[in-house]
Amino acid sequence: MPASFGQRNPAPAADHDGMPAAWEVRRRLSPQDAADRSKRTTGGYTVLELQLGSLAEMPVND
Repeated sequence: MPASFGQRNPAPAADHDGMPAAWEVRRRLSPQDAADRSKRTTGGYTVLELQLGSLAEMPVND
């Protein structure tokens, strides 16, 4: 039998960029601008990559 993982309800993303609005606001991004997911950070990662990395609790140095 496969392992069972708890299900989490994703936080809403008003701009449909896949990043929760609260996460964007904490990082001074616009929860109404889907294009900000593609912005590059100083470390070379996109903002979306940083957000996805935070879900896995894998620190990404930026």
